Amino acid sequence: MELPLVPRIGESVSFLFPGNGVMPLALPNFSGIRRVESVIHNPSDPATPILLSLEPVTLGTSAEALALFQFFKEGYGLHGNEYGP
Repeated sequence: MELPLVPRIGESVSFLFPGNGVMPLALPNFSGIRRVESVIHNPSDPATPILLSLEPVTLGTSAEALALFQFFKEGYGLHGNEYGP
């Protein structure tokens, strides 16, 4: 994902306007905006992409989680980590 600036911890990233013709996603507990929890730089290799860790999303069903993963993948080229039962 390309951003004009690297967000700092505490700032937010908007997922309200996906690319690639993907429609915005409406799910309970997902506003489309996530706060940055950590920013990871690799000083020994400046060519390494910067990694962002965003605040977790808690959804009610596995179907909602799968829809969110698909939205992130298709709209932004991102992947998530699934936690929980």
